[in-house]
Amino acid sequence: MTTPLPIPPRGPAAHTASLRIRFPSRVEADRAGRALAPDNAGHVAWMVDGSDLVLEASSDSVLGLVRTVDDLLGCLRAAGVA
Repeated sequence: MTTPLPIPPRGPAAHTASLRIRFPSRVEADRAGRALAPDNAGHVAWMVDGSDLVLEASSDSVLGLVRTVDDLLGCLRAAGVA
């Protein structure tokens, strides 16, 4: 398992979402995680588990969380993954 990047601490009312996306290989999952990381620093942590990319998003508001997850899915779609 790849060591996850830490999500910055949030308040006690923080909202979180987890996504698990299966790739054909561990290398491709790692490549996707590294490609997403610069745009989501501070909002999303990621790690590779086998050939799965595991994303953990957090926000202080539900709307912020929805926007973050929507952005992640949009980036994956643009890359031809989702």
